[in-house]
Amino acid sequence: MLYVIKRLFREEFNSLLFMNLIVAALCIPVVTIGPALLALTGTLVKIVDDRCELNRLKEFWSLFKSKFWHGILFEILFAAYAFILLWSQSLALRLEDGGDFVLILTLIMTVLSAVVSVSVMAILASVKAPFGQSLWNGVLMALGRFPRALLSAVCVYGMIYIGILLYPISIVPIVIIMISVTAVLSLACIWPALDELVLSEAEE
Repeated sequence: MLYVIKRLFREEFNSLLFMNLIVAALCIPVVTIGPALLALTGTLVKIVDDRCELNRLKEFWSLFKSKFWHGILFEILFAAYAFILLWSQSLALRLEDGGDFVLILTLIMTVLSAVVSVSVMAILASVKAPFGQSLWNGVLMALGRFPRALLSAVCVYGMIYIGILLYPISIVPIVIIMISVTAVLSLACIWPALDELVLSEAEE
């Protein structure tokens, strides 16, 4: 975990700044958020795994193109699931009998989906595999290495919450470095599981 943080922040800080600016710009059209985040995560994985192009931005754009449709599918799935969870919460608040049960169940599913989402994104960004297979492997990795996946999810969604809480002050750090910092922390938390269960198997 510390190796990933030290490696990326010490040796790749300038690259993190440039990629953060690009991802922030690609978030404006909304539809390219998924591909941009996959490209950022994939580039970080390749840097840590010593498989990245010396030109980090060239690697980023290459991954953005190759992961584009997986990123779109991930974004659609994420949005659809978020809508279902919000609808379930709204339904629970309107129910008189059983409302508390539905609310608790919705909360549990929200936490699980957040944990699974970071694992799925890491796998989608790291290896070439069908979307369905990556999704299933992400679920298995999240459940099999739950503490690490949970910590990774806390980093991601905690930073998102901080950004929302401090809006509009947070706009500047988000554009400059916050997206890259979040990606680094998330990857650092889940790296041992990703390396052991996904990258080592892919190499074989």
